Amino acid sequence: MKTFLSIIFACFLLSFTVTESKDVDKKHYSRTYTKEDARRFILSKVTGVTYYVDATNGNDASAGTSAGTAWKTLSKVNAFNFAAGDAVLFKCGETFYGDIKVHDASMTYSSYGTGADPVITGLQTIASYSGNNNGVYEASITADSTLNLVLINGALAQKAIGANPDSANGGWKKYTAIVKVWNDTLTNILGEDSVVTRRWTCKDSIRGIPSVPVGYRFIHKQNDWSIFFNKVTKQVGDTTLFDFVHKLNIGGNTGRDINKNGWGWKPYDQLACIDRTGEFHYSDKFYIKRTTETVQYSAVDTLFDNSTYDNTTISGIAFVGGNQFGIWGTHADNITISDCSFQYMGAEGVAFYRLSNALITNNTFSDIHATGLYVQSVSSPYNNITVTHNIVTRVGKMEGMGSWGMYGDYSGMNITAFTGLTCMYNYVDDIGDCAIKWNGSNVEIAYNWLSRFCIILQDHGGLYTYWDMTNNGNNEYFRNRSIHHNFISYAYGHNEGTGTSYYVANCIYMDGINGYTDIYENYCWGFTRTGINLNMDSNITVRNNIIVPGDSFTVARCVAVRQFGPAVKNVLVSNNICIIDGVNQTVLAYSANPVIGSGTYDSNYVQRYDLPVWFKENAPAAKYTQAQWLSLTGYGSNDRLLPYTGPTQRRLVTNWSNSPIAAPSGYVDVNGNVVSSVGAYRAVYLIKSNTIINPPNPGDPVKLGVRVQ
Repeated sequence: MKTFLSIIFACFLLSFTVTESKDVDKKHYSRTYTKEDARRFILSKVTGVTYYVDATNGNDASAGTSAGTAWKTLSKVNAFNFAAGDAVLFKCGETFYGDIKVHDASMTYSSYGTGADPVITGLQTIASYSGNNNGVYEASITADSTLNLVLINGALAQKAIGANPDSANGGWKKYTAIVKVWNDTLTNILGEDSVVTRRWTCKDSIRGIPSVPVGYRFIHKQNDWSIFFNKVTKQVGDTTLFDFVHKLNIGGNTGRDINKNGWGWKPYDQLACIDRTGEFHYSDKFYIKRTTETVQYSAVDTLFDNSTYDNTTISGIAFVGGNQFGIWGTHADNITISDCSFQYMGAEGVAFYRLSNALITNNTFSDIHATGLYVQSVSSPYNNITVTHNIVTRVGKMEGMGSWGMYGDYSGMNITAFTGLTCMYNYVDDIGDCAIKWNGSNVEIAYNWLSRFCIILQDHGGLYTYWDMTNNGNNEYFRNRSIHHNFISYAYGHNEGTGTSYYVANCIYMDGINGYTDIYENYCWGFTRTGINLNMDSNITVRNNIIVPGDSFTVARCVAVRQFGPAVKNVLVSNNICIIDGVNQTVLAYSANPVIGSGTYDSNYVQRYDLPVWFKENAPAAKYTQAQWLSLTGYGSNDRLLPYTGPTQRRLVTNWSNSPIAAPSGYVDVNGNVVSSVGAYRAVYLIKSNTIINPPNPGDPVKLGVRVQ
């Protein structure tokens, strides 16, 4: 991984200067109240009895109704029968081991006192070891068979992996093919019936892996955007039958692709694979390579279980070290999660299936293997999900550790509401796959800062949605969706272990057959594939966005309109600023049929008019200059040529804060106007006054280090 990242970071030496102004501290949010104000407000809504819990001075035999008569343990909380409207407060500065199992509706869980938020944890420290086989020690522990959360000196540890990420090609070996073995064929070949474990009645099999025993574990890539964690169920000749090792049952399970020949696999989660400090394996005993490091593991799968209970409020609590979840729930209504933190989770920080009327705000998610926030509410009546002011960092960065068979694996957020999704003012950074996966009708996604994503997977994006639903032959769509004022940067892409020779990552990606979305005033820069990628067929507008690819070595596109099935209808691409530096890049990549359906492409600002940077991908594929594109399609007569400036004469100034900032002097905007300030949650592309220079020859790379201020 280190080798790959050094290469991909080199590819992001941008051909312009970026001035990034962002206030990641929660003070940047447009709120003036403190955390104590928030706690007072929440507690003012409590209508029942308030109970107190103190891990140091409490006593489970006490009444629990005052700080002086506080209870001591979570076991007491779980055993007590509360009434609707009651509250449970945990003392600040204290740590509580175990889990909370909600068994009453209309409850509030929060904190009291001063100091750090109370901690609910499932972590235990390993005190003693035996054996020493080349630095691999063993210990006897009690943990779930899915043990997926281990810390070594406070950092996430990796399950033993047979080929390390900094090896050639990331250590990925090639398999021959993935095939489906159906019931009758399987019976004829193996003399047994298949085990139905997914939507289809078949087993998966893989060819090209050496003969291995039943139970052998490995990971593999079957497409650009997934890593599967598998166990062998049968070996017949060169064909290995396998299944998921574990799969969370909270809706949104992912399927498998087939016929991906020559892609990658690795031995995984085996004792024999341990060869680096921090790698571990757990079967009958726990094994880890270490010297004097402190090792912790999670012995609690779910720290807070809110399945089927409505009207729950959770605020001001730190959740640390759940083997699977910080908070988990299903079929719940009117849930509030605010001012909490979720760190070190083996699967997901917060996960709900079929959630409605929920507010998730001002929380922090970090160091999580699968997904920071997962909400799957794709069907009626599960509506109205609001996700605002959250910070999500370091999620899904370890191969295999985030593979739980879920649609949101390795992503910062996966949030879907059947109707009514609001996602605003969130900061998401350093993510293995998508920063935010989303879906639904009546959606607003705005004012988010999304950066450094698609680190271990690709062909996804910062904002990614997929919809390809049909009913009785008639396409059905989610409708009324608005994406605006998002700051999306450094879409990397990771092609090791795939059949793809280039990096593929997008800032905004509408995948499948999408429509009915307004995409405006977003700021996209430093991507390897596409700024705004549209797999769509109708009713999408792309307007007033600033789109700047990585340097001219990247095969990048500012906008792509792609659909080989239904004809594209009612698409508007207008008034966008598209910065192109070389023939590898394109302003517009169009692969729909016909070449242009109903709609408009016009009035965009384009640098490098002189290059063939309009690309028709469908046969016969060809690239065009602006004049040729106009002749072919009739679109673009009002496009505006930006003067070519050298890399040091152009600047993208971003302001992700709630106050205006001063613009640098000596620059003008694309219309030649002097800009004195950049508004709150805005960006501007500036050109140095009177510094127009001749462009480089077509094909000459343009590269300059990015300066972040």
